[in-house]
Amino acid sequence: MKNDVLVSVAGVQLSLEGEKPVEIISKGKYYKRKNKIYIKYDEVSEDNDVSECRIVVSDNCVEITKKGAITSCMVFEKDNNCMSTYGTPFGNLMVGITTNELIILEGEDSLNIKISYMLDVNYSFVSECSVDIKVFSDAV
Repeated sequence: MKNDVLVSVAGVQLSLEGEKPVEIISKGKYYKRKNKIYIKYDEVSEDNDVSECRIVVSDNCVEITKKGAITSCMVFEKDNNCMSTYGTPFGNLMVGITTNELIILEGEDSLNIKISYMLDVNYSFVSECSVDIKVFSDAV
């Protein structure tokens, strides 16, 4: 895959209030080092805050890190519970992630990742979530 890529991150959060879809598409950088795949891109919020994002893919593990107004590091490992902090301007929250499904498909010019997980905040169940990440060579 080329270094210049397009990154699509689409997800759905299911909760008592219903479904909340989220989707971003951004230009990014792709590279491999020591059997790991790295994808870097910027995400712009509705308030025009920019977060630097990084996805690291290794055997059966995906780590998504965001640095900006909100900071987080979410680790997805099949059948594993991962705890991390989710930093907001109002303080930190303890976030728990239980990954139910993790599928990583790498092609010559693409990378597809599908993740289904349960999310809890401060040790209370919040929602079931899914995220689809697609990375493909930038045609431009």
